[in-house]
Amino acid sequence: MDRRKALRHIGYSAGFMVATPTVLSILQSCTTEQASWIPANLSEDEGKMLKRVVDIIIPKTDSPSASEVNVPEFMDKYIGDAINENDQIIVRWKIKGLTDQLKAAYNEDPSKITDEEYTEFLTKNLKEASKGAYELFGKFDSYTDAIMKGEDIESEPLVVSFTALHDIRDMVIFAYKNSEMVGEQVLAYDPVPGAYIGCDDLQKLTGGKAWSL
Repeated sequence: MDRRKALRHIGYSAGFMVATPTVLSILQSCTTEQASWIPANLSEDEGKMLKRVVDIIIPKTDSPSASEVNVPEFMDKYIGDAINENDQIIVRWKIKGLTDQLKAAYNEDPSKITDEEYTEFLTKNLKEASKGAYELFGKFDSYTDAIMKGEDIESEPLVVSFTALHDIRDMVIFAYKNSEMVGEQVLAYDPVPGAYIGCDDLQKLTGGKAWSL
């Protein structure tokens, strides 16, 4: 196991994606009605899976759900347009493996898996599995060379599901917080910022909301 690589993975957080002009341009281009959205870089079943998983991570409350701000569309475009070919191979391998596991465990049609079943799967394969993140990332790194060579490998299902869900969770948070709808309607938003207030109560200034970027 490569300790340095594993620790690097554990250190990743929702901030691992940088809001570059290219990434923000992709995000702004995601305006398709979700009912009619068809993935361009993932399979139909993988797109169905993403729609459901992102809404388990950020469900609809008094704020829009992740799918309502086109997070699945952003993820599909990001995979196809913003990362290099080698990273695409790895990400697609993980997402396919995750989708296959869900279909095998619950239903061949990801859209027919219940919210309770998705929640059960995410709790087991992300929340509980995170306790062994160091070992799981270390094992995943041992797979990458074989994947790039096109070799068949006997991968542990938990390694695939945990690393895939870890990536998806971080992308969901990034895309949601940086979407136009959330920035203008959910977070505290001032299109023309004025006076600088160095220190004051957040509840007084914004009603407890974080500022939109």
